[in-house]
Amino acid sequence: MGVKRTARRHARRRPASADRVTAERECAPDEHARRTQLRAIDEKTYKRAALVLMAVSYPSRLRLLIQLLGGHATIGVLAKATATELSLVSKHLRVLRLAGLVVTSREGRQVSCRLADKNAERLARLALAYAEAVPGRARR
Repeated sequence: MGVKRTARRHARRRPASADRVTAERECAPDEHARRTQLRAIDEKTYKRAALVLMAVSYPSRLRLLIQLLGGHATIGVLAKATATELSLVSKHLRVLRLAGLVVTSREGRQVSCRLADKNAERLARLALAYAEAVPGRARR
C-alpha cells in the first residue's frame, strides 16, 4: 500500500520542466521546419559566419563599417573620421574585404571603399542595436 500512495503523490505533482517539454512538442508546423533547417547548415557556412563575426569583433573595424553606412569613402577620409593611422585603416579594410563586408575600387591613387551589400549594412546596424540594448561591460 505504501508504494501505491507514493506513486499517486508523485503523479499529482508535475515538474515545471514537463510543461516546457509539452509546449515544445506543440509547436507550429512552420516553427518545426525552421528548427530543422538550422540543423541542415553545412560546415562551410558555419566557417563563413565565424569569419564575418571575427571581422566585426574588433571595435576599429566596426567603427569603419559604421562610417561606411553613410556611403563610399576613401581610406584617407576613413582614417581622419576614425582618428586612426592610414596603414592601420588599410589593414582593417583588408580583413573586412576578405570577409566580404567591404568592396574597394581604385581611382588613380585613391582607393574608395563601400559596404558590399545590404547584408553588411544590416550587420553593422544590428551590432550597434544589440550593444545598446544589452547592458554589460566591454572587456577591452
